[in-house]
Amino acid sequence: MLAGIGSLDMRSEQIRHLKHLVTGGWVEVGVIASSSSLPVIPPPGFYLFDRRVYLELPHGDLWLLSRSHAYDTYRKLFDVLAEHATFGAGVKTKLDELLERLQGN
Repeated sequence: MLAGIGSLDMRSEQIRHLKHLVTGGWVEVGVIASSSSLPVIPPPGFYLFDRRVYLELPHGDLWLLSRSHAYDTYRKLFDVLAEHATFGAGVKTKLDELLERLQGN
């Protein structure tokens, strides 16, 4: 059984949406398997913008500006995580496998 937040229908729809994004070529999606042994602790969701970092936190959003020097830290963290991610055609395969497992529950 797959653990997750939300109903099986909701998670299935999210996976289908990701597949749509991957096949559309609008964004590059990387997937890190939950079984991966990472050399870092995965942070909360973050975005990198022009030397600024945007974090999504449970209590609210946070912008780290260029003077905080956080950009370099998060850029390195992103690069480490990307080394452990699957990109390209492999993502669609992983999402298909995950969707099949969800629908089998």
